Amino acid sequence: MNSPSDLAATATGQRVKRILNAGSGRRKIEGAVNLDLRDYIGADVVHDLNQVPYPFPENYFDEVILSHIVEHLYDCLKCFREIHRICKSGALVHVVVPHYTDWSYWANPDHRLHFSSYSFDQLAQTQNHHSDTQYPYRIARLEVHLQRIWRVLGLQALVNLSIRVRPLRSIRKFWEGHLSFLIRAATVNVTLRVLK
Repeated sequence: MNSPSDLAATATGQRVKRILNAGSGRRKIEGAVNLDLRDYIGADVVHDLNQVPYPFPENYFDEVILSHIVEHLYDCLKCFREIHRICKSGALVHVVVPHYTDWSYWANPDHRLHFSSYSFDQLAQTQNHHSDTQYPYRIARLEVHLQRIWRVLGLQALVNLSIRVRPLRSIRKFWEGHLSFLIRAATVNVTLRVLK
């Protein structure tokens, strides 16, 4: 699967970074393969992410962007299995999903899946629990974006610090388990590294 930019880069000896913008909608990224379900928006590739296999060879992409698309899928684990197949070892998968406490999440009847700051732990191979849903990913970065008022008051910084600093992890657990419907989040942003 060679694009004109692949061929030009090969001719000059440069390595091409292949990026898939899956579920691009109107948010196209220059130089990326923009994939969407709808062809009228000018996607480079028209494909339904609920249908596997995806129309790409194994070990093809260096980076995948899944921004506000995973919550629309019927089976996100099938999607992540397929993303793993089409990514090279070490590829980065950037995911943005609404947090389950975001009021606007519930306003869209097409949202099928719910996410917390712990939702992606099952995809990570390095977690302590063992599950049938584990896939060879490692969480490279995880951030929770709170609603604006809580960002201004510094609570977002505290929640995200508790994700990165092991002795503070109980703060995130307490927030997610007891305060999240009061101190609401907007999105969960995670970057997964593909392990092969």
